[in-house]
Amino acid sequence: MTVVYLEPDDIRLIHEIAISRYGGVPGEREPELVEYLAEKPSSVVFGRELFPGLFMKAAVYLVSIAQIHCFIDGNKRTAWGCASTFLELNGYELWADDDEVYQLCLNIANKRLDTEQVAAWIESHARPSQSKA
Repeated sequence: MTVVYLEPDDIRLIHEIAISRYGGVPGEREPELVEYLAEKPSSVVFGRELFPGLFMKAAVYLVSIAQIHCFIDGNKRTAWGCASTFLELNGYELWADDDEVYQLCLNIANKRLDTEQVAAWIESHARPSQSKA
């Protein structure tokens, strides 16, 4: 199966949607960071993937965007939107209530969870998409 990754413009669009839907200040701190974050989940070194598996790649989007703060506002919302969109593009849906998602994103932003823990959480809350099953 070929993995579909987010492009920098996808991340920017998800950020715009999050800001327009929930409020906040639009804009990027450093535009180069968005390009870096778009490429990070697909990183390969010496022929080996740094982040193997869809759930780990989704966790990389979620953790990196939430912690690096490439946007002026809405980083956690954008991070969640990117991780869930990435999974949807690759045949999965995330099932969690708003309180769980809020707490997860706070724990990530405050560095209480590492990428492996987030990947495990995502895997435990992911289900194959009905449209791709």
